[in-house]
Amino acid sequence: MNLLKDRNPVLQNYARIRSRYKSGAGENSGPISPPLSNSHGFYLNRQNQLGERTAGLDKLFYTLINGIVEDPDFAVRKDSAIYERMMRDPQIYYCLMVRKAAVSSIPWVVKPKATMAQDPTAKRVALACEERLQQIPRFSELLDNMMDAILPGMSLNEVVWKLSSKGSYIVKDHFPVNKDRIKFDKNGGLYLLSPQDPTYGKKVPPYKFIRHTFNTTDGSWRKPETAGYAFYGRGLADTPLYHYFHFKMIALKYFMKELERYGMPFKILYTGPQNTELADKLHTIMLALKNDAVVNIPGKKGDVNVDIAKVASSRNVFGTFIDYVDRLITKTILGQELMTEMPNVGSYAAAQVHRSVFGLINTRDKTQVKGALNRSLILYDAQLNMPNLAEEYIPEFDFKKSSVEDTGAFLQTVQLATQLGIAVSEEQVREYTGLRAPVKGETVITPPPPQIMPEEANEVNSNAGAEQKREVRAHKH
Repeated sequence: MNLLKDRNPVLQNYARIRSRYKSGAGENSGPISPPLSNSHGFYLNRQNQLGERTAGLDKLFYTLINGIVEDPDFAVRKDSAIYERMMRDPQIYYCLMVRKAAVSSIPWVVKPKATMAQDPTAKRVALACEERLQQIPRFSELLDNMMDAILPGMSLNEVVWKLSSKGSYIVKDHFPVNKDRIKFDKNGGLYLLSPQDPTYGKKVPPYKFIRHTFNTTDGSWRKPETAGYAFYGRGLADTPLYHYFHFKMIALKYFMKELERYGMPFKILYTGPQNTELADKLHTIMLALKNDAVVNIPGKKGDVNVDIAKVASSRNVFGTFIDYVDRLITKTILGQELMTEMPNVGSYAAAQVHRSVFGLINTRDKTQVKGALNRSLILYDAQLNMPNLAEEYIPEFDFKKSSVEDTGAFLQTVQLATQLGIAVSEEQVREYTGLRAPVKGETVITPPPPQIMPEEANEVNSNAGAEQKREVRAHKH
Protein backbone atom coordinates (compact mmCIF):
# COMPACT_ATOMS: atom_id res chain seq x y z
CA MET A 1 0.00 0.00 0.00
CA ASN A 2 1.28 3.46 -0.90
CA LEU A 3 1.70 5.47 2.30
CA LEU A 4 1.61 8.78 0.43
CA LYS A 5 -1.58 10.72 0.45
CA ASP A 6 -3.78 10.35 -2.59
CA ARG A 7 -3.89 13.86 -4.01
CA ASN A 8 -6.82 13.35 -6.41
CA PRO A 9 -9.51 13.69 -3.69
CA VAL A 10 -7.73 16.80 -2.40
CA LEU A 11 -7.78 18.43 -5.83
CA GLN A 12 -11.40 17.43 -6.29
CA ASN A 13 -12.24 18.97 -2.94
CA TYR A 14 -10.53 22.23 -3.92
CA ALA A 15 -12.47 22.21 -7.20
CA ARG A 16 -15.76 21.84 -5.30
CA ILE A 17 -14.82 24.68 -2.94
CA ARG A 18 -13.84 26.90 -5.89
CA SER A 19 -17.04 26.31 -7.82
CA ARG A 20 -19.20 26.72 -4.70
CA TYR A 21 -17.75 30.06 -3.64
CA LYS A 22 -17.52 31.42 -7.19
CA SER A 23 -21.23 30.77 -7.59
CA GLY A 24 -21.96 32.22 -4.15
CA ALA A 25 -23.77 29.06 -3.06
CA GLY A 26 -23.08 26.88 -0.07
CA GLU A 27 -24.88 25.33 2.81
CA ASN A 28 -26.60 28.69 3.34
CA SER A 29 -28.29 30.39 0.42
CA GLY A 30 -26.77 33.62 -0.87
CA PRO A 31 -23.17 34.83 -1.17
CA ILE A 32 -20.82 34.69 1.81
CA SER A 33 -19.57 38.04 3.06
CA PRO A 34 -16.72 38.40 3.65
CA PRO A 35 -15.62 35.55 1.36
CA LEU A 36 -13.74 32.71 3.02
CA SER A 37 -11.40 32.30 0.04
CA ASN A 38 -10.38 33.92 -3.20
CA SER A 39 -11.10 32.70 -6.71
CA HIS A 40 -8.75 29.76 -6.29
CA GLY A 41 -10.85 28.46 -3.39
CA PHE A 42 -8.00 27.63 -1.03
CA TYR A 43 -6.21 30.91 -0.19
CA LEU A 44 -7.64 32.70 2.83
CA ASN A 45 -7.86 36.46 2.55
CA ARG A 46 -6.58 39.01 5.04
CA GLN A 47 -10.05 39.85 6.36
CA ASN A 48 -10.73 36.31 7.58
CA GLN A 49 -7.50 34.49 8.33
CA LEU A 50 -8.68 31.16 9.71
CA GLY A 51 -5.17 29.80 9.82
CA GLU A 52 -3.78 32.48 12.16
CA ARG A 53 -4.47 33.69 15.69
CA THR A 54 -6.94 36.50 16.18
CA ALA A 55 -6.52 37.10 19.95
CA GLY A 56 -2.72 37.02 19.97
CA LEU A 57 -0.17 39.12 21.82
CA ASP A 58 -0.55 41.91 19.26
CA LYS A 59 -4.09 42.51 20.56
CA LEU A 60 -2.74 43.29 24.05
CA PHE A 61 -0.61 46.15 25.30
CA TYR A 62 2.30 43.73 25.40
CA THR A 63 5.74 45.06 24.53
CA LEU A 64 7.94 42.53 22.78
CA ILE A 65 11.68 43.19 23.01
CA ASN A 66 13.29 41.60 19.96
CA GLY A 67 10.13 39.50 19.62
CA ILE A 68 10.81 37.55 22.84
CA VAL A 69 8.06 36.66 25.35
CA GLU A 70 9.17 36.73 28.99
CA ASP A 71 8.12 34.25 31.68
CA PRO A 72 5.54 35.92 33.98
CA ASP A 73 5.97 33.35 36.77
CA PHE A 74 4.90 35.12 39.99
CA ALA A 75 6.78 32.71 42.26
CA VAL A 76 10.09 33.15 40.42
CA ARG A 77 9.74 36.92 40.48
CA LYS A 78 9.35 36.72 44.26
CA ASP A 79 12.14 34.18 44.77
CA SER A 80 14.43 33.03 41.97
CA ALA A 81 15.28 29.82 43.89
CA ILE A 82 11.68 28.99 44.83
CA TYR A 83 11.60 25.63 42.99
CA GLU A 84 14.72 24.35 44.73
CA ARG A 85 13.43 25.54 48.11
CA MET A 86 10.06 23.86 47.58
CA MET A 87 11.64 20.56 46.61
CA ARG A 88 13.52 20.58 49.94
CA ASP A 89 10.20 20.58 51.79
CA PRO A 90 9.39 16.93 52.63
CA GLN A 91 5.62 17.35 52.22
CA ILE A 92 5.86 18.92 48.76
CA TYR A 93 8.57 16.47 47.69
CA TYR A 94 6.56 13.43 48.76
CA CYS A 95 3.33 14.59 47.12
CA LEU A 96 5.10 15.40 43.85
CA MET A 97 6.85 12.02 43.85
CA VAL A 98 3.50 10.25 44.30
CA ARG A 99 1.93 12.15 41.44
CA LYS A 100 4.92 11.62 39.15
CA ALA A 101 5.25 7.91 39.96
CA ALA A 102 1.56 7.41 39.20
CA VAL A 103 2.39 8.25 35.56
CA SER A 104 5.99 7.14 34.99
CA SER A 105 5.43 3.66 36.46
CA ILE A 106 2.51 2.72 34.19
CA PRO A 107 3.14 0.37 31.23
CA TRP A 108 2.69 1.98 27.84
CA VAL A 109 1.99 0.99 24.25
CA VAL A 110 2.24 2.49 20.76
CA LYS A 111 -0.81 1.78 18.64
CA PRO A 112 -2.43 3.02 15.41
CA LYS A 113 -4.94 5.84 15.45
CA ALA A 114 -8.49 4.82 16.24
CA THR A 115 -9.55 5.33 12.62
CA MET A 116 -6.74 3.01 11.41
CA ALA A 117 -6.94 0.38 14.17
CA GLN A 118 -7.65 -2.48 11.73
CA ASP A 119 -5.27 -1.36 8.99
CA PRO A 120 -2.37 -3.84 8.69
CA THR A 121 0.07 -1.18 7.49
CA ALA A 122 -0.77 1.11 10.41
CA LYS A 123 -0.23 -1.83 12.78
CA ARG A 124 3.21 -2.51 11.32
CA VAL A 125 4.17 1.16 11.60
CA ALA A 126 3.02 1.28 15.24
CA LEU A 127 4.89 -1.92 16.11
CA ALA A 128 8.12 -0.61 14.55
CA CYS A 129 7.76 2.68 16.43
CA GLU A 130 7.19 0.86 19.72
CA GLU A 131 10.31 -1.25 19.17
CA ARG A 132 12.37 1.92 18.66
CA LEU A 133 10.92 3.55 21.78
CA GLN A 134 11.76 0.46 23.82
CA GLN A 135 15.42 1.06 23.00
CA ILE A 136 15.37 4.49 24.67
CA PRO A 137 17.47 4.28 27.84
CA ARG A 138 15.68 5.13 31.09
CA PHE A 139 12.35 5.80 29.42
CA SER A 140 10.52 5.91 32.77
CA GLU A 141 12.99 8.60 33.84
CA LEU A 142 12.03 10.59 30.73
CA LEU A 143 8.36 10.37 31.75
CA ASP A 144 9.32 11.37 35.28
CA ASN A 145 11.22 14.41 33.99
CA MET A 146 8.25 15.40 31.85
CA MET A 147 6.06 15.37 34.96
CA ASP A 148 8.42 17.95 36.50
CA ALA A 149 6.18 20.50 34.76
CA ILE A 150 3.73 20.25 37.68
CA LEU A 151 5.67 22.70 39.84
CA PRO A 152 7.14 25.30 37.39
CA GLY A 153 4.47 24.95 34.67
CA MET A 154 6.69 23.53 31.94
CA SER A 155 9.32 20.85 31.47
CA LEU A 156 11.80 20.54 28.64
CA ASN A 157 13.84 17.47 27.70
CA GLU A 158 16.49 17.30 25.01
CA VAL A 159 16.80 14.08 23.00
CA VAL A 160 20.00 12.96 21.26
CA TRP A 161 19.56 10.70 18.23
CA LYS A 162 21.73 8.04 16.64
CA LEU A 163 21.52 5.58 13.77
CA SER A 164 20.86 2.01 14.81
CA SER A 165 22.38 -1.06 13.19
CA LYS A 166 19.19 -1.34 11.09
CA GLY A 167 19.67 2.16 9.73
CA SER A 168 16.82 3.80 11.66
CA TYR A 169 16.93 6.81 13.96
CA ILE A 170 16.60 5.99 17.66
CA VAL A 171 17.06 8.08 20.80
CA LYS A 172 20.54 7.57 22.21
CA ASP A 173 20.04 9.66 25.35
CA HIS A 174 17.89 12.39 26.86
CA PHE A 175 18.58 15.26 29.26
CA PRO A 176 16.28 17.58 31.23
CA VAL A 177 16.64 21.30 30.53
CA ASN A 178 15.80 23.91 33.16
CA LYS A 179 12.93 26.26 32.42
CA ASP A 180 15.01 29.41 32.94
CA ARG A 181 17.31 28.46 30.04
CA ILE A 182 14.71 29.02 27.32
CA LYS A 183 12.66 31.84 25.80
CA PHE A 184 9.71 31.97 23.38
CA ASP A 185 8.81 34.22 20.49
CA LYS A 186 5.28 35.44 19.86
CA ASN A 187 4.49 32.34 17.76
CA GLY A 188 5.71 29.87 20.39
CA GLY A 189 9.11 29.28 18.81
CA LEU A 190 11.66 27.93 21.27
CA TYR A 191 14.95 29.79 21.90
CA LEU A 192 17.85 28.49 24.00
CA LEU A 193 20.00 30.91 25.99
CA SER A 194 23.77 30.58 25.67
CA PRO A 195 26.92 32.52 26.70
CA GLN A 196 27.01 33.94 23.16
CA ASP A 197 23.37 35.10 23.40
CA PRO A 198 22.38 35.24 27.08
CA THR A 199 19.42 37.61 26.65
CA TYR A 200 17.30 36.38 23.77
CA GLY A 201 18.86 33.05 22.85
CA LYS A 202 18.99 31.22 19.54
CA LYS A 203 16.23 29.17 17.97
CA VAL A 204 16.56 25.46 18.65
CA PRO A 205 16.88 22.94 15.81
CA PRO A 206 13.97 20.59 15.00
CA TYR A 207 13.50 17.08 16.44
CA LYS A 208 15.51 17.93 19.55
CA PHE A 209 13.22 18.96 22.41
CA ILE A 210 10.16 17.46 24.10
CA ARG A 211 8.09 20.21 25.72
CA HIS A 212 5.35 19.47 28.23
CA THR A 213 3.27 22.43 29.41
CA PHE A 214 1.06 22.32 32.48
CA ASN A 215 -1.99 24.56 32.96
CA THR A 216 -1.63 27.12 30.18
CA THR A 217 -3.56 30.38 30.60
CA ASP A 218 -3.86 33.63 28.69
CA GLY A 219 -2.90 37.14 29.67
CA SER A 220 -5.61 39.51 30.89
CA TRP A 221 -6.39 42.92 29.46
CA ARG A 222 -5.42 44.61 32.74
CA LYS A 223 -2.22 42.56 33.11
CA PRO A 224 -0.91 41.90 29.60
CA GLU A 225 2.46 40.78 31.02
CA THR A 226 0.77 37.52 32.06
CA ALA A 227 0.29 36.54 28.40
CA GLY A 228 3.48 34.49 28.64
CA TYR A 229 1.56 31.82 30.58
CA ALA A 230 0.28 30.58 27.22
CA PHE A 231 3.82 29.37 26.41
CA TYR A 232 5.53 28.90 29.77
CA GLY A 233 2.57 27.34 31.59
CA ARG A 234 1.41 28.12 35.10
CA GLY A 235 2.54 25.46 37.55
CA LEU A 236 1.47 24.80 41.10
CA ALA A 237 4.29 27.00 42.41
CA ASP A 238 2.51 29.96 40.81
CA THR A 239 -0.83 29.11 42.46
CA PRO A 240 -1.81 28.92 46.17
CA LEU A 241 1.06 26.47 46.72
CA TYR A 242 3.51 29.38 46.80
CA HIS A 243 1.56 31.12 49.56
CA TYR A 244 1.12 27.90 51.55
CA PHE A 245 4.86 27.28 51.38
CA HIS A 246 5.60 30.89 52.34
CA PHE A 247 3.32 30.73 55.38
CA LYS A 248 4.81 27.38 56.41
CA MET A 249 8.35 28.77 56.32
CA ILE A 250 7.30 31.70 58.54
CA ALA A 251 5.62 29.34 61.00
CA LEU A 252 8.68 27.07 61.08
CA LYS A 253 10.88 30.07 61.85
CA TYR A 254 8.79 31.02 64.89
CA PHE A 255 8.45 27.36 65.86
CA MET A 256 12.23 27.01 66.05
CA LYS A 257 12.43 30.17 68.13
CA GLU A 258 9.88 28.69 70.50
CA LEU A 259 11.96 25.51 70.82
CA GLU A 260 15.09 27.52 71.49
CA ARG A 261 13.37 29.71 74.06
CA TYR A 262 11.20 27.23 75.88
CA GLY A 263 12.70 23.84 75.02
CA MET A 264 15.47 24.61 77.53
CA PRO A 265 13.99 27.21 79.92
CA PHE A 266 16.36 29.93 81.07
CA LYS A 267 17.84 29.82 84.59
CA ILE A 268 17.49 32.53 87.23
CA LEU A 269 20.59 33.14 89.37
CA TYR A 270 20.20 35.03 92.68
CA THR A 271 23.47 36.40 94.07
CA GLY A 272 24.36 38.50 97.08
CA PRO A 273 26.56 41.61 96.87
CA GLN A 274 30.17 41.81 98.19
CA ASN A 275 30.51 38.09 98.81
CA THR A 276 34.04 36.91 98.10
CA GLU A 277 33.07 33.28 98.40
CA LEU A 278 30.37 33.84 95.80
CA ALA A 279 32.88 34.45 93.05
CA ASP A 280 34.08 30.86 92.98
CA LYS A 281 30.57 29.46 93.18
CA LEU A 282 29.36 31.84 90.48
CA HIS A 283 32.23 30.84 88.26
CA THR A 284 31.32 27.15 88.63
CA ILE A 285 27.63 27.82 88.04
CA MET A 286 28.25 29.91 84.94
CA LEU A 287 30.51 27.22 83.48
CA ALA A 288 27.73 24.67 83.95
CA LEU A 289 25.14 26.98 82.43
CA LYS A 290 27.25 28.45 79.64
CA ASN A 291 25.01 26.92 76.93
CA ASP A 292 21.76 28.06 78.57
CA ALA A 293 20.08 31.41 79.04
CA VAL A 294 20.82 32.83 82.53
CA VAL A 295 19.22 35.80 84.24
CA ASN A 296 21.28 37.28 87.11
CA ILE A 297 19.19 38.92 89.87
CA PRO A 298 21.03 40.56 92.82
CA GLY A 299 19.79 39.36 96.19
CA LYS A 300 20.69 39.60 99.84
CA LYS A 301 24.22 39.10 101.15
CA GLY A 302 25.20 35.44 101.09
CA ASP A 303 22.07 34.50 99.18
CA VAL A 304 22.84 32.26 96.20
CA ASN A 305 20.04 30.42 94.46
CA VAL A 306 19.38 29.01 91.00
CA ASP A 307 15.82 28.68 89.76
CA ILE A 308 14.20 27.61 86.48
CA ALA A 309 11.66 29.96 84.96
CA LYS A 310 8.23 28.42 84.45
CA VAL A 311 6.79 29.74 81.20
CA ALA A 312 3.95 28.66 78.93
CA SER A 313 5.03 27.71 75.43
CA SER A 314 3.03 28.53 72.30
CA ARG A 315 4.83 26.04 70.05
CA ASN A 316 1.71 23.86 69.86
CA VAL A 317 -0.01 26.73 68.07
CA PHE A 318 2.72 26.88 65.43
CA GLY A 319 2.81 23.09 65.13
CA THR A 320 -0.95 22.96 64.58
CA PHE A 321 -0.70 25.67 61.94
CA ILE A 322 2.12 23.81 60.16
CA ASP A 323 0.02 20.63 60.10
CA TYR A 324 -2.87 22.63 58.67
CA VAL A 325 -0.68 24.07 55.90
CA ASP A 326 0.67 20.59 55.11
CA ARG A 327 -2.89 19.37 54.58
CA LEU A 328 -3.54 22.27 52.22
CA ILE A 329 -0.34 21.46 50.31
CA THR A 330 -1.41 17.84 49.97
CA LYS A 331 -4.85 18.79 48.69
CA THR A 332 -3.31 21.21 46.20
CA ILE A 333 -0.99 18.57 44.69
CA LEU A 334 -2.91 15.30 45.13
CA GLY A 335 -6.48 16.56 45.37
CA GLN A 336 -6.97 14.66 48.63
CA GLU A 337 -5.07 13.91 51.85
CA LEU A 338 -5.80 10.25 52.56
CA MET A 339 -2.42 9.23 51.08
CA THR A 340 -0.53 11.28 53.67
CA GLU A 341 -2.94 11.57 56.59
CA MET A 342 -5.16 9.01 58.29
CA PRO A 343 -8.04 10.93 59.90
CA ASN A 344 -9.81 9.68 62.99
CA VAL A 345 -13.12 9.57 61.18
CA GLY A 346 -13.50 7.82 57.86
CA SER A 347 -15.02 4.91 56.06
CA TYR A 348 -14.62 2.76 53.01
CA ALA A 349 -16.88 5.13 51.08
CA ALA A 350 -14.72 8.13 52.02
CA ALA A 351 -11.60 6.26 50.92
CA GLN A 352 -13.25 5.49 47.59
CA VAL A 353 -14.07 9.17 47.12
CA HIS A 354 -10.45 10.16 47.83
CA ARG A 355 -9.22 7.49 45.46
CA SER A 356 -11.58 8.60 42.70
CA VAL A 357 -10.46 12.24 43.06
CA PHE A 358 -6.79 11.29 42.72
CA GLY A 359 -7.77 8.99 39.86
CA LEU A 360 -9.23 11.95 37.96
CA ILE A 361 -6.05 13.96 38.50
CA ASN A 362 -3.93 11.01 37.41
CA THR A 363 -6.04 10.53 34.29
CA ARG A 364 -5.53 14.19 33.43
CA ASP A 365 -1.75 13.88 33.92
CA LYS A 366 -1.59 10.83 31.67
CA THR A 367 -3.66 12.52 28.98
CA GLN A 368 -1.42 15.59 28.97
CA VAL A 369 1.83 13.56 28.89
CA LYS A 370 0.41 11.36 26.15
CA GLY A 371 -0.49 14.41 24.09
CA ALA A 372 2.94 15.95 24.59
CA LEU A 373 4.68 12.77 23.43
CA ASN A 374 2.40 12.41 20.40
CA ARG A 375 3.12 16.01 19.37
CA SER A 376 6.88 15.61 19.80
CA LEU A 377 8.65 12.27 20.20
CA ILE A 378 6.21 10.11 18.18
CA LEU A 379 6.03 12.73 15.44
CA TYR A 380 9.83 13.09 15.38
CA ASP A 381 10.24 9.32 15.10
CA ALA A 382 7.81 9.10 12.19
CA GLN A 383 9.26 12.05 10.29
CA LEU A 384 12.87 10.89 10.71
CA ASN A 385 12.33 7.22 9.90
CA MET A 386 9.44 7.50 7.41
CA PRO A 387 9.55 11.02 5.93
CA ASN A 388 6.73 10.44 3.41
CA LEU A 389 4.37 8.78 5.87
CA ALA A 390 0.80 10.04 5.64
CA GLU A 391 -0.52 11.72 8.78
CA GLU A 392 -3.22 9.13 9.40
CA TYR A 393 -0.56 6.40 9.61
CA ILE A 394 1.45 8.15 12.34
CA PRO A 395 0.86 6.02 15.49
CA GLU A 396 -0.10 7.19 18.96
CA PHE A 397 1.48 6.74 22.36
CA ASP A 398 -0.87 5.57 25.10
CA PHE A 399 -0.75 4.23 28.65
CA LYS A 400 -2.01 0.81 29.60
CA LYS A 401 -4.29 0.19 32.53
CA SER A 402 -2.26 -0.59 35.64
CA SER A 403 -4.68 -0.78 38.55
CA VAL A 404 -5.21 -4.33 39.76
CA GLU A 405 -8.74 -3.50 40.85
CA ASP A 406 -9.63 -2.06 37.44
CA THR A 407 -8.08 -5.06 35.69
CA GLY A 408 -10.07 -7.48 37.85
CA ALA A 409 -13.31 -5.65 37.13
CA PHE A 410 -12.46 -5.63 33.43
CA LEU A 411 -11.84 -9.39 33.36
CA GLN A 412 -15.12 -9.99 35.17
CA THR A 413 -16.85 -7.94 32.49
CA VAL A 414 -15.13 -9.97 29.77
CA GLN A 415 -16.20 -13.23 31.41
CA LEU A 416 -19.81 -12.07 31.69
CA ALA A 417 -19.78 -10.89 28.07
CA THR A 418 -18.51 -14.24 26.79
CA GLN A 419 -21.18 -16.06 28.82
CA LEU A 420 -23.82 -13.90 27.16
CA GLY A 421 -22.41 -14.75 23.76
CA ILE A 422 -20.81 -11.37 23.08
CA ALA A 423 -17.61 -11.59 21.04
CA VAL A 424 -14.59 -10.03 22.79
CA SER A 425 -11.35 -9.06 21.06
CA GLU A 426 -8.33 -10.94 22.43
CA GLU A 427 -6.10 -8.04 21.36
CA GLN A 428 -8.16 -5.64 23.47
CA VAL A 429 -7.92 -7.92 26.51
CA ARG A 430 -4.14 -8.26 26.17
CA GLU A 431 -3.72 -4.51 25.67
CA TYR A 432 -5.81 -3.70 28.76
CA THR A 433 -4.19 -6.27 31.06
CA GLY A 434 -0.67 -6.13 29.62
CA LEU A 435 -0.60 -9.92 29.12
CA ARG A 436 1.45 -10.86 26.06
CA ALA A 437 0.77 -13.74 23.71
CA PRO A 438 2.70 -16.94 24.61
CA VAL A 439 5.78 -17.78 22.59
CA LYS A 440 5.89 -21.07 20.71
CA GLY A 441 7.09 -23.84 23.01
CA GLU A 442 6.47 -21.80 26.15
CA THR A 443 4.59 -23.35 29.06
CA VAL A 444 1.02 -22.09 29.11
CA ILE A 445 -1.22 -21.92 32.18
CA THR A 446 -4.39 -23.88 31.51
CA PRO A 447 -7.63 -23.10 33.32
CA PRO A 448 -8.73 -25.67 35.95
CA PRO A 449 -11.72 -27.92 35.12
CA PRO A 450 -15.05 -26.51 36.28
CA GLN A 451 -16.07 -27.63 39.76
CA ILE A 452 -19.42 -29.47 39.99
CA MET A 453 -21.52 -28.99 43.09
CA PRO A 454 -22.97 -32.12 44.83
CA GLU A 455 -26.49 -31.22 43.75
CA GLU A 456 -25.33 -30.83 40.16
CA ALA A 457 -23.43 -34.16 40.38
CA ASN A 458 -26.55 -36.02 41.57
CA GLU A 459 -28.55 -34.47 38.77
CA VAL A 460 -25.94 -35.49 36.22
CA ASN A 461 -25.85 -39.07 37.59
CA SER A 462 -29.64 -39.35 37.49
CA ASN A 463 -29.74 -38.06 33.93
CA ALA A 464 -27.03 -40.53 32.95
CA GLY A 465 -28.97 -43.40 34.60
CA ALA A 466 -32.17 -42.50 32.78
CA GLU A 467 -30.32 -42.34 29.49
CA GLN A 468 -28.80 -45.76 30.12
CA LYS A 469 -32.26 -47.31 30.83
CA ARG A 470 -33.61 -45.89 27.57
CA GLU A 471 -30.72 -47.42 25.68
CA VAL A 472 -31.42 -50.86 27.32
CA ARG A 473 -35.11 -50.75 26.34
CA ALA A 474 -34.23 -49.79 22.82
CA HIS A 475 -31.79 -52.69 22.61
CA LYS A 476 -34.48 -55.18 23.76
CA HIS A 477 -36.95 -54.00 21.14
